[in-house]
Amino acid sequence: MPQVIYEADEVHPSATLIVPGVGSFDRGMERMRDTGFGELLRVHSAQGGPILGICLGMQLLSKSSTEGTSSGVGLLDCKFESFEANKRKQAVSAGRTRDMNMGLRPVFGAGQAPSKLISALSKSFYFVHRFRTKAPPELEWGTSIFGEKFSAIVGAGKTVGVQFHPEKSGRRGLDLLDALLTVGS
Repeated sequence: MPQVIYEADEVHPSATLIVPGVGSFDRGMERMRDTGFGELLRVHSAQGGPILGICLGMQLLSKSSTEGTSSGVGLLDCKFESFEANKRKQAVSAGRTRDMNMGLRPVFGAGQAPSKLISALSKSFYFVHRFRTKAPPELEWGTSIFGEKFSAIVGAGKTVGVQFHPEKSGRRGLDLLDALLTVGS
């Protein structure tokens, strides 16, 4: 049964931790430090506990983001940067250039994706972000394109991050969450 955790000592060692994310990198890391959840995630990962980061949650699990100056939790060996302006897909809407990846986009399985996950991919998922990572090939489980190819799913052991919002992607998102939680357990 899902449970919202407010204190680090409420976490069961075998629990799958989901780090959601909407907001900014530095503010998210400030909350991680203030609540002790950054250290909790490191310990949980070291003990083999599964972790899933969604959107900003994925960024917080990384080493860093150019969105801010804080260091990330460091469980995913990648760094986030803004989409390069000269490579960004120029989408014009109401006379303005869109500078963020927003909407349904396909996600394609990459070489390191577990087989349980592959069948849930090659579908469109809901993205809303300005920052992206290009993870090392051994960590890249899924990719997408917004003017340039970027890592949409990154995994290291039982720690997985998704740049999109499966919870906002309808049935296909729920199927993917189920596959991700199965991979992590």
